[in-house]
Amino acid sequence: MISPSGASIATTLPSCQPTADRRPDVVGHLVQFLGEVRGVLLQLRVDARLDALVGQLRQGGKRQGGGQQQAAESAGEQSHGHGSLQLLSCCADWPSPANNSNAFQSTLKCIARMNDLRQLRHFVALAEHGHFARAAEAVHLSQPALSRSIQALEASLGCLLVDRHSRGISLTAHGRLVLEHARRLLAGSQALSNAVGQLGNLASGELRLGAGPYPAARLVPRALGVFAERHPGVRLQLLIDNWQQLHQRLLDDQIEIFVADSRELEGDARLRIEPLPSHPGVLFCNPDHPLLRRQPLRVEDLLDYPLAGTQLPAQVAAELRRMSGREQPLSIECDNFMVLKELVAHSSVLSMAPWDVVAADVAAGRLAVLQLPGERLTAHSAYGIVSRAGHSLSPGAERFRQLLLDPRLDAAMTPSG
Repeated sequence: MISPSGASIATTLPSCQPTADRRPDVVGHLVQFLGEVRGVLLQLRVDARLDALVGQLRQGGKRQGGGQQQAAESAGEQSHGHGSLQLLSCCADWPSPANNSNAFQSTLKCIARMNDLRQLRHFVALAEHGHFARAAEAVHLSQPALSRSIQALEASLGCLLVDRHSRGISLTAHGRLVLEHARRLLAGSQALSNAVGQLGNLASGELRLGAGPYPAARLVPRALGVFAERHPGVRLQLLIDNWQQLHQRLLDDQIEIFVADSRELEGDARLRIEPLPSHPGVLFCNPDHPLLRRQPLRVEDLLDYPLAGTQLPAQVAAELRRMSGREQPLSIECDNFMVLKELVAHSSVLSMAPWDVVAADVAAGRLAVLQLPGERLTAHSAYGIVSRAGHSLSPGAERFRQLLLDPRLDAAMTPSG
């Protein structure tokens, strides 16, 4: 975690207590989780293209080992009580709810009795590592035990999920489909577990969040520091990336909330975006840069030096194109702002950033701001708190959101100047 300079603000902000309209919504998380489960069943059953694909895969599976598959299907008909395996296998011959209410009720009972997601976790680990040995190590199993778990999952579903070869594994078409939904089910299960674990006093649980390069340089670490001091039992996972990647991670339920430049995300009905205070953009360089001694400084002078920056929002990119006359204004693109600051501090490279993330370095003499007479840099930060629209936040995410929205956080951390 980045340790920005400046005094701790933990004692300057009031304790954020859950309000009546923001109380932990365990039922909401349960409903969302079961909704994801039902989505798996619906997609596997009613999408004609997927039905055709599953049929082809099963025909291939019968040719390769019909006896094993038939036995697996027979076992599936005898019991609904095998957790995640039976949850997914019961979708194979599940009629539409409108056509067969008894079958639909049976499926709901499968969902209600689901109590074991371990085999889905094993499958996701195998897909991510691409090799049985590495995946077995990641989930703390022996390789034969992991292999048996995957085989049991394949038998329950009635089709092959992975192709095995000498260099590892690759997912089949059905494997890719199951992986997509398995990740959502596991994320929903974790969210439900977090909501229950955090109910009341945030003494446990996990918070997975993201941050863009600039919020990660100052705002988010300050808020995380306050959060961690008040709720040391909550495990925090922070992912730093650009807004496009964070957007996708949020929709994939890999993170619950993120803070980043949000102007490119406006208009997405799937998102809830809450704006944060804005800061002006500045051009900066190292304090011994030759341009600081050039008077008057012109835009043309800047073109003699490389310009580095993070991935640019369209509005900022357009302004830099206007100023430089270049279609590609950045010579170096990097989404790690700490790397950019070190690069600028020890070379002639120039960069641009919101004032709040360089103000302390400028005050300490580590960086300097370039002023262009007659030119006004209109770019500014557009930080926003982004979460899923219509989805309840876990108690931990809600508490972190409250910290970010408290105006005293930004006032306490922003140097004057």
